[in-house]
Amino acid sequence: MTDIRKADASDWAWLEGNSTVNRCDAAWSRGLIELRARVEALEAQQQPQDKLDRLIAQDRAASEARPDGLVERVVQRMINSPHTLGDWKPEARAAILAVAAWLRTGRLLHAAELLEQEAGNG
Repeated sequence: MTDIRKADASDWAWLEGNSTVNRCDAAWSRGLIELRARVEALEAQQQPQDKLDRLIAQDRAASEARPDGLVERVVQRMINSPHTLGDWKPEARAAILAVAAWLRTGRLLHAAELLEQEAGNG
């Protein structure tokens, strides 16, 4: 098996230094630098989704520990009482679905789908 190591700061500095030289190494250096930038951009886009997935998983685990679903918990927060649900469930579902729609605009589709499921199952 080949020993694969990650590039460190000195490797990237060497590439950046060689990216201005007019030879074949420069083309490789520029290509690698561009690929690195694209990977970093993709990773930056994924982090919010990863954090959101973790929060949803934590909330789901907490939900399993207590009987209230997401809709009921939103209602309780809306009216600031753990005992009176009344007719606030439609408003709670609408609020959850509004958040899901907002998540879809940011392409956080998995999180949006989970919220839509919770709103339907609450």
